[in-house]
Amino acid sequence: MVQRVDFYLLENGLSNDRFRLACRVASRAWQAGHRIFISTPDAKAAAAVDELLWSFDQGSFIPHSLLNDSEKIIDKTPIVISDQAPPPRYSDVLISLLDQEPGFKDQFQRLAEVVGGEEQSQVLARERYRAYRTQGLDLHHHSLPMV
Repeated sequence: MVQRVDFYLLENGLSNDRFRLACRVASRAWQAGHRIFISTPDAKAAAAVDELLWSFDQGSFIPHSLLNDSEKIIDKTPIVISDQAPPPRYSDVLISLLDQEPGFKDQFQRLAEVVGGEEQSQVLARERYRAYRTQGLDLHHHSLPMV
């Protein structure tokens, strides 16, 4: 069951900036010792996040894999990316790049909603925020400049 939801809102920027912010959130969560599942809207977005995790921070290595990599690899990898629902064993941190409430969010302890600067993205995020508030979840909001 989700205990905390953090909304990371880009004040402006492009969808690629949203992916960069997701990478930054994943990096910080990993450094804090969490296992992370990044949920993307489609395979193209998953591949883009995968590529960004290799290059967004030149000074560090962030271990990650796509869900369709071998079981041996994903079992040992703290950050997994996919446009599919996560296997039940993932339960720590969910980073959502979706524009709707993830149907599998309740298997995670924490949810990070990464919201782009586009008006439509923000409108949909406000709807999710209201839905989570109705569900009684612990909500936090972080407004950030472009990354």
